[in-house]
Amino acid sequence: MMSSELWGLGIKQNVEKAVADVRKALDATRNPRHPEDVPHTYDDKFAIVELVTRAALTTQLNTLANGFALSQDAIAKLQAERGNQTVTLRFNSSTSNTFKETKTREEESATRHEKQGVFGKTTYKSVTTITEHYWDYTVSWAVSAYIGNDVDNPLMLLSRTGSHIIMTRSKEPLNPLKEKQAFDPIDVEITWLLEALRTDGSGCVDFSINPADPLCHTPRRNEEVAAILTWGTATMTRWCHSVARRVQKNYKDGYVTLLPRGVEKPNFSVIEGKVFLPVALMLALEENDSPDAVSPAKTFSLDDFNAIMHQQQLQMKEHIDSMDAVLPEDGVITTAEGAMVACAAYSAKLWQQYQAAVQSVEDLLMSQLIAAIGKRIGPNDFAKYMDYHNRQLFLPEYAPKGYCYAVRRPDHYPEGTLSIEDGSDDQPVRTTCLHRPQGHTMKFTLNAATEVSFTGEHYVHSVVFHKFSNSAPPSLNLIARARQFSSFLLMLGSLSAADEFQPTHALIIQNKDELKIPLLMETIPAPKEFRDAIESLSPEQQAFCKAYRKMQLAGSLFAVAVVQIKPQLERLLNLPNDSLTKEVKLCQDLMSLFIEYQIPSDLLAYSGTDTASNGAKVKAVKDYVAAIQEMLDQAKEEELRQAKKEMKKAAYERGPPAPPRSVSAALDIFGGPPPPAGSVAAVNDCFGAFGAATGGGMAAPPPPSAFNFSAAPPAAPQPQQAFAQLQQQQQQQPQEPQEQESEPKSQDQLVDNRAESSGSVSAGKDVVDYTRLPAKLDSNFDKFDKFGALRATKIKLGELWHKTSQNGLLSKPQTNAVGKDAQRKERSRAFDLLDALSKSGALVLSGCTLHVVVAATHCFDLDLLNTVVQDNINPIDRVEASGLIMASTIFGAHPSELVRDGERERISDAQLSDLPPSDTNE
Repeated sequence: MMSSELWGLGIKQNVEKAVADVRKALDATRNPRHPEDVPHTYDDKFAIVELVTRAALTTQLNTLANGFALSQDAIAKLQAERGNQTVTLRFNSSTSNTFKETKTREEESATRHEKQGVFGKTTYKSVTTITEHYWDYTVSWAVSAYIGNDVDNPLMLLSRTGSHIIMTRSKEPLNPLKEKQAFDPIDVEITWLLEALRTDGSGCVDFSINPADPLCHTPRRNEEVAAILTWGTATMTRWCHSVARRVQKNYKDGYVTLLPRGVEKPNFSVIEGKVFLPVALMLALEENDSPDAVSPAKTFSLDDFNAIMHQQQLQMKEHIDSMDAVLPEDGVITTAEGAMVACAAYSAKLWQQYQAAVQSVEDLLMSQLIAAIGKRIGPNDFAKYMDYHNRQLFLPEYAPKGYCYAVRRPDHYPEGTLSIEDGSDDQPVRTTCLHRPQGHTMKFTLNAATEVSFTGEHYVHSVVFHKFSNSAPPSLNLIARARQFSSFLLMLGSLSAADEFQPTHALIIQNKDELKIPLLMETIPAPKEFRDAIESLSPEQQAFCKAYRKMQLAGSLFAVAVVQIKPQLERLLNLPNDSLTKEVKLCQDLMSLFIEYQIPSDLLAYSGTDTASNGAKVKAVKDYVAAIQEMLDQAKEEELRQAKKEMKKAAYERGPPAPPRSVSAALDIFGGPPPPAGSVAAVNDCFGAFGAATGGGMAAPPPPSAFNFSAAPPAAPQPQQAFAQLQQQQQQQPQEPQEQESEPKSQDQLVDNRAESSGSVSAGKDVVDYTRLPAKLDSNFDKFDKFGALRATKIKLGELWHKTSQNGLLSKPQTNAVGKDAQRKERSRAFDLLDALSKSGALVLSGCTLHVVVAATHCFDLDLLNTVVQDNINPIDRVEASGLIMASTIFGAHPSELVRDGERERISDAQLSDLPPSDTNE
């Protein structure tokens, strides 16, 4: 059970106990009960809190009158004189301890002693001389009230000076306490309490809550109750504790030392009493049987209220009277000090119960809300509801959709998928999406000398996240998956200009790879927050902040580009459309040649006649690939042979190994036939065996002149010769019969694939500047987000990625971490392939896809349920408004044009009715 529920249970028990205590003052037929058990309205909760507050203020005034003599007459005098000035209650105290006299007396021991003498035993008692020092301990205190800062002319309410004798025993009179001590005054302002009194002099208080006040959220959360809680639970309670501790310290210091004979220590426990607290009782409701009643419940009437307050006064008076029989009539502790301590402790308990009472009303709202829903919900439940709500709100063409897109050519099986998924449920994040089937030409830079242009469809996504105080940051992942024998290029980055994509990361996804990249959210202060923060800065400081914020907003554009590899290979190699769809091995070989060996594409492109069939063109490319691979294999073999020669040379230069102890031992090592004993040939054969063991195949090491390391290795066949032979063979071979109907050239082939010589793409009238979108959104946030809770959000890539890949068809998938070094290597490989596919920027990459994502976060100060209960906010309306601001800006339409017919009237009456269309698509 939660602490608030335990607190509420304690208050309910206090209400039931208080009802039993005041049944004498009420009709026996009455049955007031806790609000939880009585049907009532929301307005009844305001009436309850108002009645509870009036009871607390009245009880506090009565307590100050009983313990500190702040009577109605004193209050009337202060009210008449203060005008608009403040009134402060002050407690002063001082102590002194002065030497009075020293007395010496003799005291017989209680033990008898025996002494054996000449004449027998003698009995006697020892006598001790005691020196006693007497001190006069005096305590003075006063309670007064002063107006404004006129501390020299206070209104004296109550004062007293008392003393008693304390005693010490020592050779010399040493003062056990300080001789004189004056303590700092203890003040509390009671202006707010006096202002709550009625002006008719009746002593009654007025208190009401204005539900129409924009700052009034609930019966508990409003300025009136907040002021009472601050004054009562903090200011007044602290003053009461301080006064009680000071009074107790003063009179207890007079009893910590020895007391004169015949003087007893008073029973201080009589000060602690249990006096009825009426605050919790005022929570009780009764069923309203009146047929004309607006509410099914009613609170206590004015007569009931006065009767309950009268009973409280009687119990307090009885408690103070009980001290007269126990406490001394004079001295440092009398009924006056006891009443002061008792009333101060009672006031502290009063405000503690008041805080619990008003909090119980809020807890009741919480329990009723949870009961209505059926469970305690959190941020994830709210996110699921908003998905449902948006499906009901928006027209189908404008409704948020899951960010999951297939990487495919029209009428082809997908090469893979690209998605942004929520890590909590692995479902795609829903975004509002503007789709442009043919976006303007974009470009990006591979290096300082290469700029690549690409065309294709564009997607502009907007998403609104929500953040509560107890919610964790969104756990989002960008996931790219490739099918078997499929591949595509993925580039991640941002936009730096209307037609410029700035990739920071790039990867090749192929053959059932699954790449998971964590996405991090970083919010930027809302426009109102930013404006308030720089309001008091200098012009130079403001200019710096504005410039930096402009960069932050520009960085909130997250861009993803997808390049399909097979269509680009077909265009690069002058092959017809779809000719490489089923050429899996050829595609893999081409990618390997471009990435690993960086073979120029001109060596592999088809250069024959256009009238050749598709099969002949593909076969020619295969032959080119085979020739290059054969050349590479020969170069590798030659490199191995050269490495072996280098090893032999190094072995020869090191010389023969140390001779073994005997020739027979050497023969045993190298496996040669046994030569005649003592012959020189045996040694030569031994070294010949060494040469064979080193791989040279020599019977004996040749003289140094036999090696010619300066000679060039055999020349490898040149690619031009191989291609010339292939072309000659193709010309000699008969042409395959052409198909009856030649394939029409694709639209991509009809377009001039070469970029402008300057390398830049002209910004025509169809260019949409996506980089203006963050500033436009920020401007709309400032205009239409009246609560300043919608913040632009930057999407950043996490540092550690994970890639699941399968080395072979029979291998199991393995997941490996992709750190910064691996990311750089993947980027280099992808850029090498892009360089080849675009002929270093000479070809425009077509059929690409660009995704631009812009995000915002609606931030709440509390958790979900307390946002509803404490702030009295419907988060659905707030997040809905934020989503409409984003969607209207993206689509450039009024919110009423984006929603269903049944919602248009509600939207037109909402706070976004004056939202103008955006110029995003202009």
